[in-house]
Amino acid sequence: MDERKIIESLSPIERKVLPILEDGMKLDEISEKSGCDKTTVLRALDFLKKKRLVEAKGKLRKIIIAGVNGIYYLKKGLPERRLLNALARERAIAISRIKEIGLN
Repeated sequence: MDERKIIESLSPIERKVLPILEDGMKLDEISEKSGCDKTTVLRALDFLKKKRLVEAKGKLRKIIIAGVNGIYYLKKGLPERRLLNALARERAIAISRIKEIGLN
């Protein structure tokens, strides 16, 4: 494929990102220099990678954010664990006393 065809095949976001790329640049730098948000930059890099115009390396991270229930159970403990702890202390608990140990 000649240069002219490659240039014509570039999308607007690829045209914004490609000229500012330098070896070893991080996503934040590319985003700042191109004036595009990170999602747009990632999309452009993916397009350019598929066209074999750039090589991109990255690290995949999983981020888990605890919601309201997750934070509550982190502080209080899971209901199952609280029941098992109570049973370990008392050996037997009447159903009528379940609310006393903080379960419903």
